[in-house]
Amino acid sequence: MNILLVFTLYLMSGPACCLNVIGYSGGSVIIYCNQKEYGKRDLYFCKNLQASDPQKKECVFLKGSSYVIRDRFTLIDSKESFIVTFRELGLQDDGSYQCGANGEWIRDLNLKVNSDPCCLYPKSVIGYLGETITISCSYPGKFQTSLKFIFKLSSESMVVVMSTTDAQKDRFSMFEDRSSGVVNVKIRDVRDDDVGVYSCAVWIGVNDVSYYTLFQKVHLQVTAPGSSTIIISVSICVVLLLIGGLTLIFYKLRCSRTGGSADASKRSRTNAPADVDYENDPPGVQNKTRRTPDYQNMEPNTPEYLSLDPRTRESDSFYHNLNSNQT
Repeated sequence: MNILLVFTLYLMSGPACCLNVIGYSGGSVIIYCNQKEYGKRDLYFCKNLQASDPQKKECVFLKGSSYVIRDRFTLIDSKESFIVTFRELGLQDDGSYQCGANGEWIRDLNLKVNSDPCCLYPKSVIGYLGETITISCSYPGKFQTSLKFIFKLSSESMVVVMSTTDAQKDRFSMFEDRSSGVVNVKIRDVRDDDVGVYSCAVWIGVNDVSYYTLFQKVHLQVTAPGSSTIIISVSICVVLLLIGGLTLIFYKLRCSRTGGSADASKRSRTNAPADVDYENDPPGVQNKTRRTPDYQNMEPNTPEYLSLDPRTRESDSFYHNLNSNQT
């Protein structure tokens, strides 16, 4: 009866103490809950939904298998630890959690998800096959003295590439600039299998519960040398073709408009009425058509020509009527 009372009071009051796990928005945490036995019980990782009611929980279970993947969680039963990976953290993931084995042991922890300017957005790096590239990522100032790691991420796993304790590892070398809070990883002889997502992390080790916290992601792309030059050349050609096409279209439209205006002007002159109001004509002659003989096309023997010759045999009355000196 006393044991039951003590257990009930424990559940009502919550754990006496717990480990604070620090995560970052968009990052991940990998939590190691130490265990004494391996493969003999059902494991679980739960979030306490209400502080006033420890029985209300949201859990992911690992039963009859060495690992399980559920949404953003991966649970692994290793020989030394029960490992919980929690991906794509958000501010809503703040809260109290438990990892444990049914009827065997329990570890309480408090997850705090922060948002730090250094780690808000992922970065992209482009490398060329056979060359050397550098991946750089920043870390929060509170982890200046912590051990730094670089992970390579996939949809199912997070693999440690190296840490700041390693001067060089195969084609990789890692160095830290604490004054600026930056970790740099240099990769020599870049290859296709280097493509992927990398993340910087720190390790926090505390007794029964330890963890990695991963923050800024770096997306590495690898391409063949010279491919960027080809892409730029093709882009320039496309732009030039577009400019040429637009210029040709503009020229045709302009010619079409100019030709239309000329035709309209010509039609206007051709279709002008025969009776024109000549403002400078003497009174009595305005609004009348003035007919001018075509002297060039007149034959010498035409009546019009003969009527104007003073030497003709016709009556002089018509000629005299045209004499400007007549009074």
